[in-house]
Amino acid sequence: MSELYCIRHGQASFGSENYDVLSPAGITQSGLLAARLFQSGARFDAIFTGTLERQRYSARAFMDYYAARGSHMPEPVILPGLDEYDSRSVLTTLIPGMVSEDPALKADVDALFTSRKSFQRVFERAMLRWIDGGYDSGGIESWAVFQRRVAAGLELIMTAHPSGKTVAAFTSGGTISAAVQYAIGISGADTMRLCWQIVNSSVTRFKYSAGRIALASFNNFSHLETGDHGALITYR
Repeated sequence: MSELYCIRHGQASFGSENYDVLSPAGITQSGLLAARLFQSGARFDAIFTGTLERQRYSARAFMDYYAARGSHMPEPVILPGLDEYDSRSVLTTLIPGMVSEDPALKADVDALFTSRKSFQRVFERAMLRWIDGGYDSGGIESWAVFQRRVAAGLELIMTAHPSGKTVAAFTSGGTISAAVQYAIGISGADTMRLCWQIVNSSVTRFKYSAGRIALASFNNFSHLETGDHGALITYR
């Protein structure tokens, strides 16, 4: 049996021109996770990461910590199946219809990238609408296609490292929640609600063998719960 650590990237740069860059807090989160896992004795036979900068940089910061202590790992394999869904495109596509149906939502839309509460209200409604699939998607990646992409990525990892391996995959909250759905078969809406609970730099672990995968633990962020690191518990 092998084990897969799905690691959410560190905090990105919410509200900035380039969201995909890790914030200073995101860099610190990645280092704290590396320290915790290194001290626990976790060693990895393979590293995977999506194509996004926040995923790749989180992986690199993690690997650099290990390397500085004499524990070198293979170079990451870039796997597009680990990429997050394009939330900006989903929002851009679905918001006009949402505002048309509920004009009161416009105030939150206008404050989308300046108010976290407004963002969350709009984001949650848009994501559930996207999952429902009953609206014009405007050519963006559908929820069903996203699910299949994540499943294909997981299957590739399991095929490449089928037995007795420990693998780390640096990815995003949506991808991790879709992986949980793949393992335990929950609804799309419940999958998205799980996604909203996933902390930056948290670890969700799976065990797999012969094409079968089981959820072992979800959203562990104990490396941020000790000492004075509580302010680093972030969700965006």
